Amino acid sequence: MTENMPALEELQTRAQEELAAAETVEATEAWFRDYLGRNGAITNFLRGLSDLPREERPAA
Repeated sequence: MTENMPALEELQTRAQEELAAAETVEATEAWFRDYLGRNGAITNFLRGLSDLPREERPAA
């Protein structure tokens, strides 16, 4: 899981920056779709956790 940590940290940083820059309701809704929606970046990252070996999942 350690190789995924930089990717997760970068994703978190990017998501926080884009959310802070969202100035309209439409921009906030677009951010939600891009990160938390059905095919969002965070959603897809979390789905990938199931591919990890069972012993690595708790740490992830």
